[in-house]
Order: sequence, then C-alpha cells, then structure tokens
Amino acid sequence: MSWDYFVYIAENSGLREETDLPEGLVGGFVDEVSVRFFAGDKVDARNRYMEKAYGEIQIPQMLSLSTPNFAAMLSQWLGLQVDFELLTPWYSKDDRLFHVMDNPVRKDWVFGVPFMSASSWKGMLRWAFQMHTKLIGPERESDEEKRKQARDWELHLFGNEKGEEKHFHQGALVFYPTWFDKIGFEVINPHSRERRAGTQPIYYEVVPSGTEGKLYLLYAPWEGMKYTAKTEEVIPELLKTIDALIISYGFSAKRTMGWGAASIKSITVFYSQDSWIAPLIHQEENHQPPQGDFLKLLDPSTGEPLSILLDSSGNLLSKTKFKKLGGNKPGGITANKYQEFKEWYERYGETYKLKLQEKAGKIRNLTQLRTFTSISELLEKIESNHSGDMS
Repeated sequence: MSWDYFVYIAENSGLREETDLPEGLVGGFVDEVSVRFFAGDKVDARNRYMEKAYGEIQIPQMLSLSTPNFAAMLSQWLGLQVDFELLTPWYSKDDRLFHVMDNPVRKDWVFGVPFMSASSWKGMLRWAFQMHTKLIGPERESDEEKRKQARDWELHLFGNEKGEEKHFHQGALVFYPTWFDKIGFEVINPHSRERRAGTQPIYYEVVPSGTEGKLYLLYAPWEGMKYTAKTEEVIPELLKTIDALIISYGFSAKRTMGWGAASIKSITVFYSQDSWIAPLIHQEENHQPPQGDFLKLLDPSTGEPLSILLDSSGNLLSKTKFKKLGGNKPGGITANKYQEFKEWYERYGETYKLKLQEKAGKIRNLTQLRTFTSISELLEKIESNHSGDMS
C-alpha cells in the first residue's frame, strides 16, 4: 500500500457514505476515519469509528476454509479442537499503518475480522511449552538429562526457530488461525503518582470477555523427521501446555494485566481407528443417525444442513431466527422440532457426515472423534488406561 493511497483519501475527505469508500476496500472505512483523525477532527473520527466497530461481527463463510478437515487421519496423527470462552479481553496490536485508535486489535486485511494468527499460536505455545518443561522461567530444570528430553520434545513439536540452525526443520504440529466475532473497547487511565489523578486515557480495541473461540491443532509426524519423540509421551505434555496457556498464562498481549485468560469449554480429539490413543479413550458408538423429520433438514449426499438453515457465518440459525422463516420453513418443521434437530446436529452431526463420506468411498479409514469437557478429563483417561509402551 503506497502513501499515495492515503493522500487520495485526504484529498477526498468529503467521502462519507460506505458506498463511496476508497476503492471499495473493507478497510476503507478504517482508513477514511483515520485520515480524518490525523487531519484534526479527532473526537468525531474516533467516536464514529467506535460506534460502528463495537459489537458482533458476521464472520464470512469463506473463512471456514481455514478450518481444518480432519476427515482422514493417519495412525500416528491427532487432531485437536479446543473450544474456549474468554474471561478477560483479548488483544493483539494490528499492523495497519494508520488507524484512528492508538491500539487497534489485529484484524484480517481482507475481511476485517479480529483473529489470532497461526504463527501467534505457535509462538505462544512454544513459550508455554518451555515454561511447562522448565527449559526457561524461574524454576529452570537443572537435570541435564531432563532438559535434553524436554528440548527434543520441543524441537519435535515446533521445529527449530529461524536462524537457530543452518537449515530449518519443521515440527510435527500444524497450526490454524482463530477468528473472533466481537469487538469491544477498554480504557487504561494511568495515574500521576504526585496528584493521584488520571493523566491521559489510553483506548484499546479488544475482543471482549465472553467471546468464544476455537484452537485447532494437527499433530502430524512423518517418517524421517530429524527430531523424533514417542507420541504417547509428548502428547500429554502438549495437552498440559495448552491447558496452562489458556487457563493460567493467557494468550494475549498485556498478559501481565490479566488479558487473554479463558476457560476451556471442551476439547475434541480426532484420531484414526488404529491410532495408539484409540484404545485409551475409546467409547461405545457415540452416534445417533438422523431419523424422521431430521432427514428433511439435511442434504442427503453430504449430511450438511440445508442452506436456508444457516446464517451468513455458516452456523445454524437460532430457534428465534428459524421462526422468522415463516412459510419458508422446510418440510413444515415446527420451531420445537428444529431445536431438537439443532441439538442433535451439534452433538452428532460431524460423525454423521464422516460416516456418509466413508459410505461413499471418499475416505478409507473413518476418523473417530471424542469430546471431553476439559483437558484434565482427557489426561486422566489417557493416563489411567495407559499401560506399557505403545508405539
């Protein structure tokens, strides 16, 4: 982006309507009010931005392309989906050149949606793993043998950092971004020690507490990796790291202020039928196929809900919004029956879709999945059932 672009905005400061925003960019509004802010109309520009940005965001369905497809898993692979809810605001500074806010939250340049990038997750988890294994921190491990094992685990999971070695070696973990659907604002007002009064309020654009998000990880080791580890040993350490990062450390800038702490609502493990973890967390068939009216609400070939039942973000409509469909309700389904369908789909929908893919021959080895209410519950299941070495 060139400086001429901002000159263009400044010279056309009369642009007010969204339809007239520069070049139709999704960030055009942000750029326009920012130029207005730096031109001197600070109060109006900031208020205008905060009024428009605050609240819920419709995440474009196209961003679902960044959601991993765990339909086919090799025996040593594992997929993890951690559903969490923010207890405190989340913040990561945006890299936009000009902005009306001094501290805007990081957003996707194309869609304007707040997100935590895959590289940020990798960096935060590497740091948390080093803390957990005491490679760094106030209680550094002094036993050289334990330090070497922890270092080998780290390199196996995350690879070496750039510049650390002559050649870069990739780790076994694949990371994905996390998208957030809300924006809020926080104010920090530093106080003078002499006068004990506020000096100059500092505004932060944040993802507010109460917002839900998902962390996706794929553990995908391959034959011939430079750094190897026993999967059944390193995965429990990774799970403990995730738990510590999300619940204790926080995964936001301004962590020392308590920002970025969250509670874990559930963790789902995706694994193949012949995985080492299968006998440890196996349970009886966790599936109820759709019956009766439910079939009227599903695409028979893919198992996906009918498009009329999805909002702009690709999520199932709420019961209230379903009622507003009026005469467009498919198959004459009542709102109460739709609510039953929604609860069924949220619990069994993914398994049903995978079974359809297996039946159609699209995947050879059906991915299993099991959801736990917490990481500690999953760890307890693994550790209590683990006996001997499992390769």
